[in-house]
Amino acid sequence: MKITLISPYFDITSIGMRILSSCLKEKGYETKMVFLPQSKGAFQNDFLIKESEQCINDLTEICSDSDVIGITLMTNYYFRAASLTERLKKRLNKPLIWGGVHPTVRPDECLQYADMVITGEGERSLIELVDCMSHGKEPGEVRGLCLKKNGVIKKNSPSPLIQDLDSLPFPDYSIENSYISHNDSIVPMDLPLFEEALLNGMTIEKGKPVYQIITSRGCPLNCSYCCNDIFRKMHRGERYLRVRSTDNIIDELEQAIHYMDFIRGVWISDDCFIYQSPEELDKFAKSYKKRIDLPFFCLGDPIHLTKEKMEVLCDAGLTLMTMGIQSGSGKSKKLFRRNISNERIVETTTIIGGFRNRIKPPMYDIIVDNPFETIEDEYETLELISKIQRPYYLQLFSLTFFPGSTLYNKAVETGIITDDYNQIYNKPYYDKKPTFHNILLRLYNRKIPKVILMILSSKPLYFLLSSKVFAYIYKTADKVRKRSET
Repeated sequence: MKITLISPYFDITSIGMRILSSCLKEKGYETKMVFLPQSKGAFQNDFLIKESEQCINDLTEICSDSDVIGITLMTNYYFRAASLTERLKKRLNKPLIWGGVHPTVRPDECLQYADMVITGEGERSLIELVDCMSHGKEPGEVRGLCLKKNGVIKKNSPSPLIQDLDSLPFPDYSIENSYISHNDSIVPMDLPLFEEALLNGMTIEKGKPVYQIITSRGCPLNCSYCCNDIFRKMHRGERYLRVRSTDNIIDELEQAIHYMDFIRGVWISDDCFIYQSPEELDKFAKSYKKRIDLPFFCLGDPIHLTKEKMEVLCDAGLTLMTMGIQSGSGKSKKLFRRNISNERIVETTTIIGGFRNRIKPPMYDIIVDNPFETIEDEYETLELISKIQRPYYLQLFSLTFFPGSTLYNKAVETGIITDDYNQIYNKPYYDKKPTFHNILLRLYNRKIPKVILMILSSKPLYFLLSSKVFAYIYKTADKVRKRSET
């Protein structure tokens, strides 16, 4: 059996797909991997892109000897995956499978295009499916499989969560039988192309490629807007948060750095790396410093971050950190299920600020464009930001109600979401509304004198400049800007 796996994302890391490839190879199956990143800077619109005819021709040729084709996707990539699937089906008579977050949440919808859908963690399910197909058996009872037969959709329960993450093979980073979109065609991957693509993805420092790794699955938090909210409901009664051993993590990093000697840093992509105890982090830090010794990035949160943990991680090479603040509004934090006091947030940002001579300015995530918020709620967030020690960089994300989440259900019930395709699927979460609140938060990222920010953030001026009259001006100016850019 030969399987081709396709990733439509701008970031070619695609760890989940690479692990699937490794799992298939362990069982003796042949795999090809195809990565479809766009040119540098295009990632902000990559899910709206339609592949050129040349790319589809190349992809058809690559998949021509495959027995199965798989596509991984998140919600924003639904229409792009649908277009790829339709165009491939016109050229090839091959079973086409979708997997990932969106197919897990909405398998019925995905079966409008895909022949089969795998929900949940796909490693066991995909192996079971390919085993059935290779032996000519009906795959109807494969765990996590959804398919349509005689017009009726059959949905099997997802495979149980993999508890021993060390049992999984490392992601497949082989160059052989890997392909990448380049100059409007799809070409065989080589190390120079791989390095170039990495530089267009996540980086700690410009011009220095990093290796991304996930050391756990799950999250200690349970935010109402996150896919973890959905997966927890799917796997009630199972241990949701699982962690790899330090030796397993370091072994993967050593192997990657040996194979890709141009790697200059490590990007730890866990939802919350620092939730672990100081003792566990100390064990990791000592092994990492001894065997890897490269700058690294990780995510944190205001609940689990401490000065002791920061000290340990900085000694090991922590260079950059992102922490989710999301909102300073008590009402919004309750809505998000992030009941972390503003006092605690200021405390943890002050701890991070105490290491400013050892790490780059931290990045703090803020959710904006929340239709459940009033101007008073937004101002509470601004008041919180004004108390945080500079320097830092605010990452603003426009609130998106992803299907299946608790917050999505509330938005539908209250009439906020009436058109999923336009309000969610085709909505870039980085495209913020042109409001005074968002403009002012962006100004906090610039080297503007504190006194000017204080004046603009004063309550009377803030409420004045947030009024409907000024809102019309901001909206008009934004339309003019967008027209000039196109």
